[in-house]
Amino acid sequence: MSSSSTCPMDIPLEKNGYLMPLYIKDDAIDRLARRYQALTKSSTKTEAVRLALQKALDEELTKPALADIAVAFCHNLKQKADAKAADGSTAGEA
Repeated sequence: MSSSSTCPMDIPLEKNGYLMPLYIKDDAIDRLARRYQALTKSSTKTEAVRLALQKALDEELTKPALADIAVAFCHNLKQKADAKAADGSTAGEA
């Protein structure tokens, strides 16, 4: 096998100056990569996979932490309770 022949599912990646293939052995995943490449007009599947992974990572990293969600919930609940207390409402009133 010559160095120029590649499997159609290879995605060349460069690491430390060497070209390394990323093998996509699952036909469904290869189809997804090709569809994403076409939709994003990426020049290669490598670029399409990189874009998709970067987008997924960015979305995950911008999600608020569960602790932050809990703190915001408690703060909001306290504000509602304080507002109700200021109105003279009691817990037993409907």
